Amino acid sequence: MTQLERLIARTPESMVESVDKGFGDVDYIPHYHIAQLLLYITGPFNWSVSEPFDSGDAKEPVAVIGTLLVTIDDKEVMVEGIGSDRDAKKAESDAMKRCAMKIGLGLELWAQKGYWLDTQYKKDKEKT
Repeated sequence: MTQLERLIARTPESMVESVDKGFGDVDYIPHYHIAQLLLYITGPFNWSVSEPFDSGDAKEPVAVIGTLLVTIDDKEVMVEGIGSDRDAKKAESDAMKRCAMKIGLGLELWAQKGYWLDTQYKKDKEKT
C-alpha cells in the first residue's frame, strides 16, 4: 500500500471524536492522532507556523498560517492551511488539521457524504 493510499483511507472510527459547535455535532480527528498518523504514514515531517495575527472573527480572533512539508511516495509535498481559534495553540492545531486534510488525511470528515476519493483510487488502480 502506498503512502497516498494510506493517507486517503478512511480514518478508523476509534480516532474520530465529535464536538457540538452550536449548530450540531462535528466530527474531527484530535491533534494527537493527526501528528501520530503523519509520522506513521510519512515519517518525519517539517512543520512551521506564522506569527499569530488577527483573524477578523470575534469568536476565533487568533489566526496562524501553518506550513507542512512531507514526502509522500518519494515526492516532496508542501501545503499551507490557516487555523483560527481563541488562542494561538488551538489555532496552530487547526492549521495542522487543515494541512493534513490537504494531503488526504481525514479528508472524508470534511467531505462527509461527498467523499469518493478512496474508492475511485482503488478502482483506477485495479484497471492498471
